[in-house]
Amino acid sequence: FTLKASKQVQMKSGHVFLHDVDITLYGPPGSGRTDRIYGTDFDYDQTHGVIVSQGDVTIELQGTGTASSASGEGEDASTNTIRVKTRGLTFLQKTGEASTEQQVEFQLARAAGTAVGADYNSKTGVVVLNTQVHITTSNNGKAAVVDAAHATLERASDQALLVHAMVNYQTEEGSADQAIVYFRKDGTTEKVDASGHVRMKTDTGATVDAETAHFLLNAKSQPTEADLAGGVQFASSDENQTMNGSANNGTLLFAAAGNGSKTALRHGEFRQDVHFEQDLTGLAKDPRGRAQKQVQAQKLDVDFVSSGKSIEARKAIAEGNPVVTSRQMPSKGPEQTTRISG
Repeated sequence: FTLKASKQVQMKSGHVFLHDVDITLYGPPGSGRTDRIYGTDFDYDQTHGVIVSQGDVTIELQGTGTASSASGEGEDASTNTIRVKTRGLTFLQKTGEASTEQQVEFQLARAAGTAVGADYNSKTGVVVLNTQVHITTSNNGKAAVVDAAHATLERASDQALLVHAMVNYQTEEGSADQAIVYFRKDGTTEKVDASGHVRMKTDTGATVDAETAHFLLNAKSQPTEADLAGGVQFASSDENQTMNGSANNGTLLFAAAGNGSKTALRHGEFRQDVHFEQDLTGLAKDPRGRAQKQVQAQKLDVDFVSSGKSIEARKAIAEGNPVVTSRQMPSKGPEQTTRISG
């Protein structure tokens, strides 16, 4: 690294007071990476090689790629720079590490946020946001909010590790104990690996729970596929029907809904020890009647369609010793049960 200052004053304590400081940090040979730390006033302990900011300080971290605009035209590489603003930053000359315990504001290529406390290693390029991580990003003009207890940004591999993460986008929600987010060079999200109490809620109200999940996303950072494992629980409901299901593992496929600003569940494949149950209130010729359908199989493929603000299972194909039980419970008359197996 190199350090420049417009003014230096020797203090009686043996420290040096530096004004208008600009520190340039160089990555490993061949990496071509340069980062900056700059601010107005710093205290420099030459004996121990410790530099402490006395006011506001900014860290500029060079991005790994060049962000692209929505039109597809390349922008200046600086748009992919990570900018961090904080106070009370301590820089260790011998290790090249910087840290603060104070409030942190940061700006990414396509997002901005805050955290409390941060650590930065100039040799590895890794940034750690210690606690209370809050990130806001925009997708098609709609804000998506990510909250996490802890986050690690690894620029070399374009990854972010989130602990106890929660995501809210319009009426969609997601959460997990841990999540690894993989970014494209333009800053959009390519895929997410989540583990531990994974839960997602679609804009139609359907909820899915699993122990692990692997999400693939399109260029707009919208989900296209989700592979679930470790026990899957599915639930959806509207005014006159509820559906609950369980399986050992499964795959969900999503497609654009409406004007393409959001996606909706279109198909689900559930595997191993599959059990689904649907309750309907109100029969075609008997508004006060009820019906119940149960499906058991080793594999179940379900086609879903959006019906207003809810989701409806339109067709299901069951394999592996399937058993279908249908119960008609009219408001008047005896209950009728039909059982089909194959």
